[in-house]
Amino acid sequence: MRYLVRAFMVVAMLIVSLDAKEMDAKELISKMIDAYGGKEKVALLNSYEQFWTIQSQVRDMNGTDSRKVILPSYLYTHIQYPTRSQTRILDKDRGVKHSNGTGKEVNGAMLDAMRLQLFRLYSPLELDKHATYIKVLDDKEYYILSLKIGNTTTNYYLLKGLYLIDKVVGELKVQGKSMKFTTLYRDYRSVEGVQMPHLEIKYASDINTAIMRLKATRFKR
Repeated sequence: MRYLVRAFMVVAMLIVSLDAKEMDAKELISKMIDAYGGKEKVALLNSYEQFWTIQSQVRDMNGTDSRKVILPSYLYTHIQYPTRSQTRILDKDRGVKHSNGTGKEVNGAMLDAMRLQLFRLYSPLELDKHATYIKVLDDKEYYILSLKIGNTTTNYYLLKGLYLIDKVVGELKVQGKSMKFTTLYRDYRSVEGVQMPHLEIKYASDINTAIMRLKATRFKR
């Protein structure tokens, strides 16, 4: 009986030890890199273009989203609906927004919101560059990588055992109040060897704003 109790305690301590090691940001991100396809394939996420369809949940209309990503600091997004369009360009610390052909430079909270849109697209390799500054949180279902940059905080929710991003919650402060933007990632598929979600479900606060489906991806080598 004593032998069984001692064996149980050894196993329990081993599990706790493994969990503690998995809670290290560097190790978690290393597991992410493997889960997404390995370092060579994940490097494809440094520069790419995508074409999405959008099903608006707040307006009775559908549209398209054309996206160009160059990590770590460039994001181009063009959203087209039947009666209106919008283009957003973030290039390092400069943000420009065009609505129906009229453009203006943005600052403050609107610029931070554009930054959050880029941060949510950070690849595991890009996160690895920030590992020293990432705080790791834990709950029953997820490992949570929390990255604070300037006035923004981005939380990446990794599914335990899979190490794929299940959702990203971006947060910024506007006049002392917190605003949250959540994207759920579903329907992961391999694209040239790297895992990519083909379904994005977007929320502003608790309001479901859009459902997006990936139609094409082109990597820039």
